Amino acid sequence: MHWLDRLGIRSRVVGEFEDQALTQTFGQSGVGVFMAPSVIAAEIAGQYGVEPIGTTTEVRERY
Repeated sequence: MHWLDRLGIRSRVVGEFEDQALTQTFGQSGVGVFMAPSVIAAEIAGQYGVEPIGTTTEVRERY
């Protein structure tokens, strides 16, 4: 959210999910957008019928 704020992108959060699969299913319904690791973008696109709208190297997540 800080990254979006810094870019001046204002979002309306309609749901927050701990489960990545639920997040992706929600995004698949066409209600909104979601962020996902670029390393699995092709897999997500194929499985859920969604498409990437952009990428960045500024956001990192450690596992």
